[in-house]
Amino acid sequence: MTNFFLKIRQQFIKKRTLTFTYYKYAGFLMLIVCLNVYQLQAQTALSNLSTAELFQLAREKAFSGQRAEARELCLQILEEHPKRHEVRLLMGRTYTWDKLYEEGRAAFHWVLADQPGNKEAIKALFDLEMWSKHPETALAVIEEGLSYYPDDRPMRIKKAKVLIGLEQYRKAILLLRELLKEKEEVEVRVLLRKAKTKSFKNAASASYTYQRYSAIFAPMQSARFSFKQKTPLGTILLNANYANKFGQKDWQWEFDMYPKIGKGLYAYVNYGYSKSNLFPDHRLAIELFNNLPKGIEVSLGFRKLYFGGKDQQTTIYTFSLLKYLGNYMISGRMYLTPNEIGASKSFIIAVRKYHGSGKHFAELKAGTGFKIDDRVQANLGLLVEKPYFFRANSISLALHRTLDFRNTINMSVALVHQETSFQRGNYLWVGTLNLGYNIKF
Repeated sequence: MTNFFLKIRQQFIKKRTLTFTYYKYAGFLMLIVCLNVYQLQAQTALSNLSTAELFQLAREKAFSGQRAEARELCLQILEEHPKRHEVRLLMGRTYTWDKLYEEGRAAFHWVLADQPGNKEAIKALFDLEMWSKHPETALAVIEEGLSYYPDDRPMRIKKAKVLIGLEQYRKAILLLRELLKEKEEVEVRVLLRKAKTKSFKNAASASYTYQRYSAIFAPMQSARFSFKQKTPLGTILLNANYANKFGQKDWQWEFDMYPKIGKGLYAYVNYGYSKSNLFPDHRLAIELFNNLPKGIEVSLGFRKLYFGGKDQQTTIYTFSLLKYLGNYMISGRMYLTPNEIGASKSFIIAVRKYHGSGKHFAELKAGTGFKIDDRVQANLGLLVEKPYFFRANSISLALHRTLDFRNTINMSVALVHQETSFQRGNYLWVGTLNLGYNIKF
């Protein structure tokens, strides 16, 4: 009896399993049928559309972000109408937007081969070459277009933009002045200002610093005068630093250079000399900067300070990391100074907010750790006859404003809580005001 009921139970389970499998596959087949029917209906609906309606649908998909679907519709149209240039141009632009530059370039060249003076194809190819970072090719494209349309204002404005990007400022300025004579326009006026600003190779600046201490020291003053020039090898600066502190007045003379090494790679080289107790006898600095993708810059270098003898030399290693985020620039820098008991460290973090298309900015900076750099010590009122490490915490706010394409002004205020040079663990406050002016010529 037990075996009888067991057999019945097994047959029931087997039948239920077969039934479930049947419905599962039946449901799967039904889904495939429904999908095929839906696809057939969609194809039928598209086949009932006219060429103009298909193109309109392709445009809607392209501008709503469905660019792959837009290209499929364009290819469908081009199979029957290969010379519908507006369709091929739309397809080419979607390739450009998706950074498929070779495919987009091929589409635009096809149109220009069939119709060499096609204005929209010229503009589209120019945009592609600019976005793919080929400004020389973009200039050749727009000049070819101007051979067909010499008075086309948008094309001439595009040419001015690429000339500025190629640092051909004189040609850009002449072209933009012609455009302004024909018609006053804000965009052209802004481009002219930009070209003039970038065309200046020289600049001179002066700054004044006033410091007031909470105790012990009388107020102290310093100044800095600089001349900057752009050269084919990089930017060079000649600096004169003046200090009036502790009843002493003296100067430090410096040479700075920012040589270009390669694409996104440049260096900072510095040499300073002084006979004063307020500055090191010699100062040497070398730092390498590398611009990376996604708005990142890193650097690595060192500072070497000589204070009069072989035993009075200090080497400071430094590393920095910088990142651009929209209108913000966030940076951090570390100083590492080896010494008898290990290494002294200091850190600086800065956040900068740009305004007015990058012409103005405000910067908040904070620092902490051990200091020894000659400029820092001089600014904090310490005699640097020999290397000395002191603790300091600081916070500052700087404002930079461009008055016009030649003149800029800046101001900063800082508050420092620093250790005194004559008594470890004894701290005082230092308030600093800095004013600066820069002119390009």
